[in-house]
This record gives sequence, C-alpha cells and structure tokens, in this order.
Amino acid sequence: MPQRYRPRLGEPYDSPDIFPNLWFQWIADNLENPYTINTSEGQGGFGPPLEREFFMDWHSNKGKSKLIRELMEKGFSVRKSEKAVNAVFGCMTQALWTGEVVEIPGGSIVKTIRKGKPRQKLQKFRNVNTGKVRYKTVRLPGTHMSVKFRPDVTLDLSPLPVPPPPEPPEVTEVRHLATELLGLSKPADDQTLATLQKAVDLHPHQPGALLRRLQEAKRRGWLATSVSELADHVKFLWWM
Repeated sequence: MPQRYRPRLGEPYDSPDIFPNLWFQWIADNLENPYTINTSEGQGGFGPPLEREFFMDWHSNKGKSKLIRELMEKGFSVRKSEKAVNAVFGCMTQALWTGEVVEIPGGSIVKTIRKGKPRQKLQKFRNVNTGKVRYKTVRLPGTHMSVKFRPDVTLDLSPLPVPPPPEPPEVTEVRHLATELLGLSKPADDQTLATLQKAVDLHPHQPGALLRRLQEAKRRGWLATSVSELADHVKFLWWM
C-alpha cells in the first residue's frame, strides 16, 4: 500500500460487518504504528497526529473497550487491538474535520455548522459529592461545528418476528422414536405425529400414551415401512 494512500471511509459497504471490522483487521495486520497515517500534510499523511490515545479499560464492556475485546477474541494482541481502534477512530475524526461523510451501518455521520452569536451566561454547577453549589461564567462560541448522525432512510426498523416456542421434550422424543421405527433419513414431520396421535385417540388413554406405546414398540423390535403400519402397532397397544 503506498505511503500517501488515504482511506476513504465514505465508500459504500456491502454488509454491516464490513465496517469497521475489516478496517481494524487491515490496520492491525499491516501497520506497525497506525498513527503514521495521521502525520502532517508534508509528511505523507493528511492531517495532524491524534492528541489523545485510548487504552484498554479492563473494567468496561462498552465503547472502544468492547471493540478491543472483540479484536482480542479474534487472536490480536492488546497492543495491536488498541492501535487498530485508535487508528480507525482517528481516520473518522480526520474525515469529519475535512468535511467528508463517514458512512457506518445504519446511517452516516456528517459535520454541520451551527450558527449563533457569541455570548456568555452564568451557569450553576453542583458538586455531586459534597453538594456544594458554585456559579461560573460560561462562554458560548456562537457559530461552531457539530457532529450529526443521519439514519439511513432505507433501514428496516420493523420488529423481528416472534420465534416459535420450543418443542416440549416429550414431543421431541416421540418424533425421534417415530423416525427410528420408520427408518427415515429426516425427522418425522408433524403430519406423521398427528396420524399416530389419532390412532391413540381411538381408545381412552392417559397423558403420554403415544410415547409409552412407541417405546414399547421399540422394545419389541416392531419396525414399520409406512406410517399406517406404525399406526396399527400403536392401536394394538391400546392398554398402555
């Protein structure tokens, strides 16, 4: 990769996973010092170096610490993970500073100019530890830059469908026994279980009769070549 290559953070992505994970992996693999891409303009970079470097917080599972942990789970060292995360966010900061649009999954981050007049006001502050109230003059700059997140209008935010409830253990065992007695390569479907249950309902029975009859049929070695034949075996064991 040429020294003066400038990463384009605003390029479209194909899936939510391509950004920023691929950035992290490329920087951790190929850059010994990710901050070399943030050197001054005359040094082969495109901006001033980062002033603040983030280090891993072992007591936190949020923010940059969470990203570092995810990289460490993929086999990267703590040092490389920290450098990769710092470099990616440094590129994003530099792109916003120069007026570029940073696209991320779910939307984009842009720099906006907020207009206003410079002014100052008396602000009330309270120490949460001591409860002491203090007043201080705060100067507002007026026209200033701010960062704004623009959500993707095509993003589908509809709730996910509710997953079906898990199958009861008794039904799972019945399905397994029916599959074994019929010699099927795939688990028996619901229609097969419904046919066997109708054979059980022909005679008064206690709950779990189908499971007990299939277990008895397996104990006796009664294999079946069709669902109707297995249903006849279930009918024959009417007393169970």
